[in-house]
Amino acid sequence: MLITLAVGDAPLGMAASALVFGLAHLYLGWRGGAATTIAGMFLSLVYLAAGNLLVPIAVHLATDWVGLLVLPRLVEWRRPGQP
Repeated sequence: MLITLAVGDAPLGMAASALVFGLAHLYLGWRGGAATTIAGMFLSLVYLAAGNLLVPIAVHLATDWVGLLVLPRLVEWRRPGQP
């Protein structure tokens, strides 16, 4: 939330940090960047609610874990004709 301290306005800082977060994920394409910007806003709200940066970090880690490890295995498991 350093951006919030720099701009001096919490909603503007949250929007700016979410935008930076989304821009950092543009390798996912523009839709991925847009979705990640929305996720960044959500993580900012999680931070404000928790008052602790470790909570949104844990949420981000869980999201990555599900997207990178769990969902691909579920897709493989549901493919017909696969052992």
